[in-house]
Amino acid sequence: MKVRVFTPPWDPESRRFDDSEVQAFFEERRAVALYEHFAVVDGLPTLVLIVTWRGDAVPARVRAPPPRQPEVDPTRDLSPEDRARYERIRQWRNQMARRLSKPPYLLLTNAQAAVIAARRPASVADLSDVEGLGASRIEEFGAELLAVLALPDAPAADG
Repeated sequence: MKVRVFTPPWDPESRRFDDSEVQAFFEERRAVALYEHFAVVDGLPTLVLIVTWRGDAVPARVRAPPPRQPEVDPTRDLSPEDRARYERIRQWRNQMARRLSKPPYLLLTNAQAAVIAARRPASVADLSDVEGLGASRIEEFGAELLAVLALPDAPAADG
């Protein structure tokens, strides 16, 4: 670990410390710790900055995370019957989430609801095949979710 001490000069006209040297220093380094001490010496404000840093340099540019990919519609491959089941599952999930004061995605994501609608699991054990659906959620909500799946599908409306 390295140490550097700065005493930026006081500019009475702007009534600020000139921190340009400190700013330039941090363009190439990442601080581990910064300690500041303030005092009045000979009637002038005095600032002492003690910086510790590692020897590694900060990358020239910090890369932004890659842009988020737009979410693919999880229902795009569902049959009309599966879509109706998916909507029932989502309706149940949203009601349950409101009751528990939790965000709906913590119970089931839309993608998980689509998988369940398409696979039509018949048992709690079958629910464990859904990626991301852990044992605690299955234990807490599995029986109720299976009851929602057991409801008869609404008849299709004639056009």
